[in-house]
Amino acid sequence: PFLFPRPRGGGGEEDQERETLLMSEMNSRLKDWIMERSVRLVDEITNANFVYYESLKKPMVLLFLDRKQSNRGLLASMKAVAKRFHGKLSFGWLDGVAYAGKMSALGLTSTKLPALAINTMQHGRFAFPSTGQFTESGFTLFVEDFLAGRLKPGSQAE
Repeated sequence: PFLFPRPRGGGGEEDQERETLLMSEMNSRLKDWIMERSVRLVDEITNANFVYYESLKKPMVLLFLDRKQSNRGLLASMKAVAKRFHGKLSFGWLDGVAYAGKMSALGLTSTKLPALAINTMQHGRFAFPSTGQFTESGFTLFVEDFLAGRLKPGSQAE
């Protein structure tokens, strides 16, 4: 193993404190790196994996779907947007029938599916406009507006 020489001239406790802080910062960054790579780009959010998404401490773009419908196109659009904004937000989808209560908590005023919202820890909840297009460009515009601060938290816009 390669050893780094200790600086001469004391410092003992200060050096130890500095090493402890450095190791703590490295461990925190390593944990964040591992968590970032442990979560899929777009995945179904469940009670079992929600804690992983939450630990990323990023705004969550949540797409509520009707599982009885074919959602392949919606999920492909969501995945394309997720790739574009990877690292800035996390993306997931939920069963909109099973989690209808979560929809209203996010400011979605209708139970109509699909539905989309952004949930943040600090800045509130942002509902996709009821007139919004459930397409890659519609999702992209919504996310861009959110990141630029052009959206207002609260209920669904018309």
